[in-house]
Parts: sequence; structure tokens; C-alpha cells
Amino acid sequence: MSISPTYCDRIEKIAPHLLMLSDEQIDGLIESGNVLTDPRFFPEVQDEFGQFYAPFDWVNEDADIVLIGITPGRKQAKTALKSLKASLRQGLHVDHAARIAKQAASFEGDMRDIAARLMNRFRLQQLFGLDDSADLFGKASHRAHYTSLLRYPILHWQTKKKNGRKVTDWFDYGGGDKAFSVDLLTRSIREHFEPEIMGFKKAWLVPFGPTPARALEAMVARGLIDPDRVLPGINHPSATQWNRHNCQLNISDDHSTCGRNVGCETIRRRSANLESIVSRLLRGRV
Repeated sequence: MSISPTYCDRIEKIAPHLLMLSDEQIDGLIESGNVLTDPRFFPEVQDEFGQFYAPFDWVNEDADIVLIGITPGRKQAKTALKSLKASLRQGLHVDHAARIAKQAASFEGDMRDIAARLMNRFRLQQLFGLDDSADLFGKASHRAHYTSLLRYPILHWQTKKKNGRKVTDWFDYGGGDKAFSVDLLTRSIREHFEPEIMGFKKAWLVPFGPTPARALEAMVARGLIDPDRVLPGINHPSATQWNRHNCQLNISDDHSTCGRNVGCETIRRRSANLESIVSRLLRGRV
């Protein structure tokens, strides 16, 4: 369980500024997008994408299950930075503070409940030897490493509906093809994600959503990771995507009721593939 000296150094550089900020100021910087203009948060902007620093560098090297999201959202970034600030004020060592921040913020809130419910739907708790996949965020958290395809928070400048009207603003990046074509994003995958994942030789790799799954597929094709350890097909556990989760959870026996925007056929195809993988793995244990 560790954080490299490189990332400890980054935290030490940001610490004096962070300690001067109130929680409300941290929230304001991130919600407004002004964090992308503050050099003390190591911002980078390319095209319609912006990245800033939040402490998601700590790695649980002892984990045998790796849960992979897309990128920390603004909510997770705020929690991580405020947790880091609180720990540093208490006088905790940088690596300890980074661990606490990472654990507090990763898949924070409803995402943990949704992720556990989706994993249970595919019997991953049986594969992992757990009573409930929710244990990965509780009593079995020592077995889990939480990470993202894009290590640091990525904001996307786009037009979306917000409170019933169209707004052009910075929003959390939700994945997609540009993760593999925009240099800011591909560099993050190459420099952070791939080396991190290659360190887990014997861990189960659980990507949430098609974008992390595609990255793992590319790593398999290059011989970087073992294909038998990858468990793709689960939706990203966003709390705003219950139309898709209801489809994957088979809440309704009649999938013709799924809306056009759900992508029901694609979700069901991915689900059937993961069901087949898990069934094969469980049969192999008999």
C-alpha cells in the first residue's frame, strides 16, 4: 500500500495553498471550473477538456480486486481535497493523508450502492468469495483497489440540459471515444492507468462502463494483462443513469419498455457476455 515519492512531492507543493482554503472555497473553485485557471492545482486544458489535480494517487498494492471507473467527478474531487486538507491539518504524514483521501472519495455516495447491486446481479460476490459485493466498500475494502481510467478529474466543456434549460459549462466527463483520441486523455491513460493496472498481475479487473472496458481490451490485445482476469460489461454506476441500470438489473421482464436512449440491446449483449464469463469461472471451481 503506497504512494510514490513523485506524488508525495506534488501533494507537498499543493499543501500550503490548500490549507489556506475553506471547504466552501474548494467547492466554489471546482463547481465554477475556476480550478482550471489556478496553477497551484496543476491544471491542463486541451480542446474542450480540462484536468486538475486531486489526490487519487494512492495504490492498494495488496488488492486482489480492482474496481475501475472513468474519472473522478467534481463531487469526488471536492471530497478528496477536503479530506486531504483535514488530514494535513491534523499533522498526518503525506502518504497516510493521501490514503485517507482516496478511500473517502472513490466511488463516493450512491455509486457504491449501485456498483454493489450491479456486481451482485452478475454473482461477482460469489466469484470473489464474499457475502455481498458491498463488502468491497466496507469490511473487505482491504481487498479492493479503487481507480479510474483517467486518474485525475476531467471536466468537459459542453452544452447540456441543466434545471430544464440548455447550459454551456464545464461538466464531469462521462467517457466516450475521445478518451482514446485527445492527447490530454490518452497521455493520462498511458502514463498513469496502464502502469498502475499492470502492477496487479493476479487481481480481478472490473471496469464500470464501456470506456474503461475498451482500454482494458486494448491492453489485452497488446499482451499487457491477462484476459482471464477482466470482467467487462457492468454499467458505470452513475446515480443519474437508472434507466440503464433498470435494464441491466432486469427490473422489468419486458425490455420493450426501455427507452430509446437506454441502449437496451447493447446493455443486454454486454450483460449476457459477462454472465457467460462468470458462469464459466464458477463452474471451473466445482
